[in-house]
Amino acid sequence: MILINSFVGVLSGQEITPQMVLIKDVDIQQVIFQFVLNGWLHSMNGLLIIFIVAWFFKERTVSLLLLGFMVIAVFPTINMGGWLPLGLNSMGYITGHWRDLYKITGILSFYIFVEVIVILYLFRRKNMNFY
Repeated sequence: MILINSFVGVLSGQEITPQMVLIKDVDIQQVIFQFVLNGWLHSMNGLLIIFIVAWFFKERTVSLLLLGFMVIAVFPTINMGGWLPLGLNSMGYITGHWRDLYKITGILSFYIFVEVIVILYLFRRKNMNFY
């Protein structure tokens, strides 16, 4: 993908220079924070949600349908207000205010906390104790 983008850029007369154009008040720390931390939290949410659904439903079709729903739910028109832990790792959420990034981190962390509790309950129900 990087090679294709670079090739198309060179063909259209663009220079290949490491350059980053941001909103006026956005610094590189916010971009790294959103990409690394919130990106990792977002990936963990997706994995835990799929694990929980796969544990409940043994049919693979349900997991496939869930993946399809998760792809559609990433769109901002579906997830207005960020009530689902999907698509919150987008760079479009960087506004220049740290509180917006911390809010996303809090939402993703809360969902991970709830998902871990559900997984521990599922393990306990199957007599899988960790002590």
